[in-house]
Amino acid sequence: MIVARLVQGFAIGGEMGSATAMLMEYADERSRGFYTSWQTASQGIAAVFAALVALTLSHTLSPAAWSTGAGAWPS
Repeated sequence: MIVARLVQGFAIGGEMGSATAMLMEYADERSRGFYTSWQTASQGIAAVFAALVALTLSHTLSPAAWSTGAGAWPS
């Protein structure tokens, strides 16, 4: 599982450069930086959203639910 997650991370990291290049090529000269910045900004927004989800879950679930997974999802 660890090796699979590492491979997945390296694959996603390899796509960032080509995705940035595609955004730069498709945008006009005036808005090139604006469109390209959204890729990095969206990654930051996703990290903040993930932290908020984790914070919400840590305050709503009991410690038993965290340790066993019981009660996390309805049966």
